[in-house]
Amino acid sequence: MYYKLKYKRLLKAISSSNDGAVIAFSGGVDSFLLLKATKDVFKENVLAITGCLSLIPSSNLKRAKELTKLLKAEHLTINTGELKNENFMVNSDKRCYFCKQNLYKKIKEVADKKGVTCLLDGTNADDEAESRPGMTAAKEFGIKSPLAEVGLKKKEIRRLLKDFNLPDWDKPSETCLATRIPCGERITSNKLRKIEAAEEFLKKAGVKNLRVRLHNEHTARIEAEEKDVPFFLQTEMRSLIWNKFHHIGFDYVFLNLRGYKTAVFPTMELRREMRLTAGKSEINQ
Repeated sequence: MYYKLKYKRLLKAISSSNDGAVIAFSGGVDSFLLLKATKDVFKENVLAITGCLSLIPSSNLKRAKELTKLLKAEHLTINTGELKNENFMVNSDKRCYFCKQNLYKKIKEVADKKGVTCLLDGTNADDEAESRPGMTAAKEFGIKSPLAEVGLKKKEIRRLLKDFNLPDWDKPSETCLATRIPCGERITSNKLRKIEAAEEFLKKAGVKNLRVRLHNEHTARIEAEEKDVPFFLQTEMRSLIWNKFHHIGFDYVFLNLRGYKTAVFPTMELRREMRLTAGKSEINQ
């Protein structure tokens, strides 16, 4: 099949270097396949680095460690100091650029110390069709994106992981917690931790793919797949969610009846919202 030919091309693209590789490793499906391929090529001299620790849920970091252990790859976590970077925290439309700029700078410093010149990230062919300021930062630091170079798309990456009998091939795509905060609203550690706590609660309750987005310090909007919307409308579940979110620090909790959208903040006007309270619900139009 054609996606298998792309994997062979991926191995060839990675093997153009002869001194091993350092990978920006998030633990998502893209960087997981990239790490597997890089291990196939170099066997030993491969280092996976996970940064931006303040922007990823602790459960994701734990999973990243498990996946690198599964592939017997060296794994390093680094503090990239996003929450000390004023350019990042003001949360402009270049937020991702400033975050990745700092991450890749740290990764390059580690690679230079190891004498490795091959720096890789998990950008895939689908990503190139989107506006991603972080890709500009990658180019500035010489980060290569072999998945994109050989034309591997997200569906093909998942299929390859499944063919290799590797876990997480069907794991939902995830983005950093900062994407839940509207551009222009300042990013703080407290907001990030509230988002993390709310999403972890809902995931443990059985909702696999979701986002909890903030509209200010005390207002949360839940987005989940349309098939999961009825889950939130159960009287007992509404009560549990309201109590948990209120304990976390939210005064208002909304459910987006349009379902989960990949766009971070398509609009600040919600045509239809379900307000979750312990005893009643209101549809706002």
